[in-house]
Amino acid sequence: MDIEKIKNNVWIINNTFHGESNILATYMIDSDKITIIDPGAPVQSVELVKKLEKLGKIIDVIALTHIHLDHASGSWNIIERNPNITIYVHPRGVNHLIDPTDLLKAANLQFKENMPDYGIVRGVPEKYIRQTKDEEIIEIGKNQLKIIWTPGHSTHSQSFYEPQNRILFVGDAAGHIIKDVVLPASPPPFSPKQSIDSVDKMLELDPKIICISHYGYKSDAVDYLRKYKDKVKAWEELSHEAVKNNFGLNELFNMIHKEDPEVQDLVTNYPDEKGNVYSSLAGFFSYAKWVNQKNDPK
Repeated sequence: MDIEKIKNNVWIINNTFHGESNILATYMIDSDKITIIDPGAPVQSVELVKKLEKLGKIIDVIALTHIHLDHASGSWNIIERNPNITIYVHPRGVNHLIDPTDLLKAANLQFKENMPDYGIVRGVPEKYIRQTKDEEIIEIGKNQLKIIWTPGHSTHSQSFYEPQNRILFVGDAAGHIIKDVVLPASPPPFSPKQSIDSVDKMLELDPKIICISHYGYKSDAVDYLRKYKDKVKAWEELSHEAVKNNFGLNELFNMIHKEDPEVQDLVTNYPDEKGNVYSSLAGFFSYAKWVNQKNDPK
């Protein structure tokens, strides 16, 4: 587990998954209270705790950007080692964190025989959970975190802004970085409209550094967010065009491949990443079909 300082007392942790690196960036704010943003799945969080304990760090606060299994499902086994912990969760995610049954069912439907080995997933007792409010500020020792609800990737997505260092932790709300190419993190039910609105909220903060879960951080946060917003808008327009022409997902991929130079370079240089592009397009395509059916119920 590699740990790298981003700035002052803010760190990025390469939270390995079955030995694989650069899968999940877990972030740590080393203040009077040790705060972890997204501890990962159980197989990750148990190792995270052990290695931090060797450094003399006991986790006091877990801040969850959303409650998808690869980000939050390991929260329960951190509690077992620190019963005084507080977990900050978007209100829409609370019930799923307490009872992850539906999350597991959804993941099994999505991945089928390719379901990742997350480890044993258990619920979190309600007494550890603190529901967040949009734009509230929480104190984590010498530092603060401003909570910004940023739906789009999910309805329960939220970002955390640390004003002292002007660092923004966004989870999956501003895409994935794959081979230095940014792709929207957009599984169904993805909302490009909400995603764009959320990016606008992020831009209002004028952050210097943006921290992405999959994978890494960028020191040109505003430029990153503007480019990401442009990509979401372009993909949304092409998705609506594809649906209006009764095209399928393959035709939409061809349209994106033609219009997006970054996608061209990615699949040319890394053919195996084509599947990730299709995964990103699935949410756009699903959303465009929903909008088309809503506007033309015939």
